[in-house]
Amino acid sequence: MPVEQHYTIVRGDTLAIPLAFTDPSDNTPLDMAGYTIRFTCKTSKFEDDSQAVISKDIVLPVGDTFTLVVEPEDTNSLNAPQSYDYDIQLETPTGEVFTAVEGKLKLEMGATWR
Repeated sequence: MPVEQHYTIVRGDTLAIPLAFTDPSDNTPLDMAGYTIRFTCKTSKFEDDSQAVISKDIVLPVGDTFTLVVEPEDTNSLNAPQSYDYDIQLETPTGEVFTAVEGKLKLEMGATWR
């Protein structure tokens, strides 16, 4: 079952999402080398992934922690405050896919927009 986590970001800001990976059977750290993180953010989770406003696939380096970063350019083109559905999936080197985190990403407008 995915962990539910909600975030708020101001358009054009950086959002860092720390991720730590452990074995659910004994809570020991897992080396995620070769795993792929898929981050997808869209207006509705019922939309096709081609409609995503943010989509990232990142192959993980060696280690059991990683910080997923939503960059300023990822939100600069979004023109209205809105709440988006997002999830973070893990794909193993053998092709198995697991949804690790899901939730809402609330976009707010800031005064500065450069």
